[in-house]
Amino acid sequence: MPRKPRITIDPSTFLALRIWGALKDMEPSVLVDQLVMDSLPSEVKQILNLKETKVKPPEGEKVPSVGGKKIKPKEREKIETARGKKAEKKKLSENNSALAQIEKLWRQDPRPSYGMIAKEIGYPKSTIRDVIRKMIDSGKVPA
Repeated sequence: MPRKPRITIDPSTFLALRIWGALKDMEPSVLVDQLVMDSLPSEVKQILNLKETKVKPPEGEKVPSVGGKKIKPKEREKIETARGKKAEKKKLSENNSALAQIEKLWRQDPRPSYGMIAKEIGYPKSTIRDVIRKMIDSGKVPA
């Protein structure tokens, strides 16, 4: 699971984002994503669009890059996620390989925490906890 970048903001700014998000019925992180993407300078939008469409810049111009480096596919994925083009993740109940991996991890000695399993599998901890609880109730895994 890719790591989410973190930034530090002033507590009063965070409080303002929480209030604004509550008024718009949005999570603060989604609100920030929207605000940033909507207010990007034209140069950044041009670089992002060139990278997405794989259009070569006119002759004599440099290839778009960030910090002197070309934008990698993983970075493009992060940008698309920020733009709301996030690929839909398969439901855990439909992901047999993830379910088998959870079962395998749960049987380990010493047993990993729900959080560690969640990081390994790439699903939220609460979802992992619910799935393991169902596996225990059905007798698939030991309590």
